Amino acid sequence: MPYVFAYGISTDPDQMKRDLGDVDGMVRATLTDYIYTFTGEHPDFDDGGTSTLVPLKGGQVLGVAYQVSENRLEDLVKNGHGYVLKQNRALIEGVERKVYTLEPQIIQPYNLPSADYIRRVRKGLNKHYPEKMVDLYLRRALKRTSEVKYKSIDRPTREKFNPEYGADFRRLFPSGSSQSSPFGAAWAVLSPGKHTLPHCHDEEEAFLFMEGTGTMNVDEHRLPVSKGDVVYLEPFAVHTVKNEGSKDMEILCIWWGETSEK
Repeated sequence: MPYVFAYGISTDPDQMKRDLGDVDGMVRATLTDYIYTFTGEHPDFDDGGTSTLVPLKGGQVLGVAYQVSENRLEDLVKNGHGYVLKQNRALIEGVERKVYTLEPQIIQPYNLPSADYIRRVRKGLNKHYPEKMVDLYLRRALKRTSEVKYKSIDRPTREKFNPEYGADFRRLFPSGSSQSSPFGAAWAVLSPGKHTLPHCHDEEEAFLFMEGTGTMNVDEHRLPVSKGDVVYLEPFAVHTVKNEGSKDMEILCIWWGETSEK
């Protein structure tokens, strides 16, 4: 029995039953190489919005695969409402399987749906996926409707570096554009002959050496370091770095697992 991949409000079994009648089974599924967004309201429906699939290599669409009879599949072809039935591949219980998808013949301009439409999409997806995942997924789908230019890029400028720990320190994360950040990150630049201030903290940390050569001290251990090296630091390990090369040393610092209260 063939699978039909459903997305948007059709992930709600009650909605799917109204659209297709009885279905013989359903399972969570992910359609690959597509992204999900919204276009203007469909002229044949009064739903407050339209869910749309857009082909894009590397994308993922969260949905549900319903098993339907061959007759139901033929009905979808006859009553497509401007959609065409296509064969695709989706991950169903970790296995790639053939599915049918209803896709618009022409992708209309992106447009925000109504709040009620989003509520219905969320209701359907929450029956199959964790709420946090659904929230992040829909947030990105909504952003696609108004995103003329991708803005989540932070260009390096001299003003973004501040003196910290004896180095020029540019804090990267958390940032204003991140949804949540369970870690912190910074780009450190150390001039030739300079060293960072010895210090320790309750977080775990990793130093990724991007440029330069020098020495890193961890507690009483002396380590030669150079481009490509990664040094892991346990909580409360005292550490410092000295640039012993002739050019700037650049280090990507990532820390996580803070336990102290601010």
